[in-house]
Amino acid sequence: MNLLELVTELEVDLPAANAVCSLRLVAVGKYLGLRAGQRVIDFGCGRGEMLCLWARHFGVTGVGVEVHQPSLADAAARAERWAVADKLTWACQDAGGYALGEMSFEVAACMSASMGFGGFGPTIRHLKRAVGARGSIVIAEPFYAVQDVPRELRAYEGDCPTEIELFDIARGEGLEVGYYSRATRDEWDRYIFSSRGIEMREFLAMPVGPAKEDRRRNLHRWQDMYLRYRQPSQGMAFMTLHPA
Repeated sequence: MNLLELVTELEVDLPAANAVCSLRLVAVGKYLGLRAGQRVIDFGCGRGEMLCLWARHFGVTGVGVEVHQPSLADAAARAERWAVADKLTWACQDAGGYALGEMSFEVAACMSASMGFGGFGPTIRHLKRAVGARGSIVIAEPFYAVQDVPRELRAYEGDCPTEIELFDIARGEGLEVGYYSRATRDEWDRYIFSSRGIEMREFLAMPVGPAKEDRRRNLHRWQDMYLRYRQPSQGMAFMTLHPA
C-alpha cells in the first residue's frame, strides 16, 4: 500500500479515537521496527484503530482490551473489514483488571486511558509487566502545559502531570523516552469534539423540550471548559518508553 492509498483509507475509515493522527501511529510503528510475528497489547484500545493499523501495515498480532462494548464491536468490525481479524483478539473488560498471566508482548500501549490504572505512573508499571525487560511502551498522556493551572481546570480535570513531570516519572521507573511529540492544536480539537460526536448527534435528534435543554447545557459546559481552559492550558504527549 502506498502513502496516498493509506492516507485515503485512513481519512475514510479511521475516526478520531485519540489525539494522535493516524500517520503518526505509522511513523511510531516504523520507529519501533514493528514486524510480522511481534505481539502488541493495547489497554483501553477503543475502536481498535492502532491495533488494526499496525496489524495491516506491519503484520503484528495483538490483543485489544476495552471496557466499552460498542467500541469493541467497532474494533472487531474494522478488523474484519481490513482483513486482519485473524491477527487480533479482543477482551471486553476494564484494562486494570486484565490478567496477563504468562503472556508477554514486544509492545504494550495505552492511549489516553491511564485513568484505568490510576494515573501515569501506575500505567507505566502495568505496561512494564506486559513487555518484560526488553519490550517497548507506547503511551499518549495529557499534561498541564502551564505552571499556573486555572483553578476551574484543576477542579474539572483533577491531578495531571506537567510535561517535564511525565519525563521524570518515566525516568523514575527506569525507562528512557525514545520517540516524543505533542498533539497539534488541530489534532487536539478534532479529538475533543469527535469524542462527543455520538452525544451531539443524539442531542440534535431530540425533540424540543426540557430534556433537550438539559442536554444543551451539559454540551455547552464541556465545550466552554475546553475552549476557555483545556485548549490553552493542556497538551497531549505521545511517547515511546524503553528500558534503560
